[in-house]
Amino acid sequence: MRKNSSIRLFLIVCVALFLGIVLLVYSLNTQRQHLQSQQFAAEKAQKLAAEKAQQLAEGESAESATILSPYQYILREEDGYVMVYASDGETLFEATGIWFPSLTKELQEEIEVGKPIYSEEELYSFLENYSS
Repeated sequence: MRKNSSIRLFLIVCVALFLGIVLLVYSLNTQRQHLQSQQFAAEKAQKLAAEKAQQLAEGESAESATILSPYQYILREEDGYVMVYASDGETLFEATGIWFPSLTKELQEEIEVGKPIYSEEELYSFLENYSS
C-alpha cells in the first residue's frame, strides 16, 4: 500500500512539473510575441516619421504631411476582442466590444502586429464602422 502511495505522489509531482514547464514556455512565448509587436509598431512609427520629415523637406503640403504624423493609438487583439491602447502601447485606452474573428483577414493581420491609429477621428470612425 505504501508503494502505491509513493508511485501516485511521484506521478502527481511529474504531472505538476510538466504543467509548470508548459505554462512557463507559453508565458515566455507570449511575452516574446508582445515585444515583437511593440518593436514592429515602433519601427513603423519611425519609418512614417522619416517619411514625414522627407516630405516636409521636399516642400509637400502640410495637409499631406499630417497624414503621416506619429500615431496616437494602437489597436491590438486581446482575449478575442479588439483593444485600443495609447501610443505607448502599454496604457489601455478603451476596451471595445469588437469581436476579433469577425474582422476581415487583412484587418486581423494588421491588428495582430498592432494597427496604428493616427487621430481621434480615425479611431472613432473605426469604432463606429466595426461596432455592432
